[in-house]
Amino acid sequence: MLYEKIKKLCEENGISIRQLEREAGITPTIISRWKTCSPNVINLQKVAKYFDLPIDYFIEGDDENEKE
Repeated sequence: MLYEKIKKLCEENGISIRQLEREAGITPTIISRWKTCSPNVINLQKVAKYFDLPIDYFIEGDDENEKE
């Protein structure tokens, strides 16, 4: 799940999701909404850029468990 990937990255980097939103220029609480709805591409790009990761990192592998 996308939200869980972002949460894990935040934990690994010692920041909160709120801090990520602030530093990446994303409206507060937007990422928390991704638990139940899809993000827009612009905000997802901001997260990818913040962590210096390709956007594919966040898109791929969400249904890995379902394929097994």
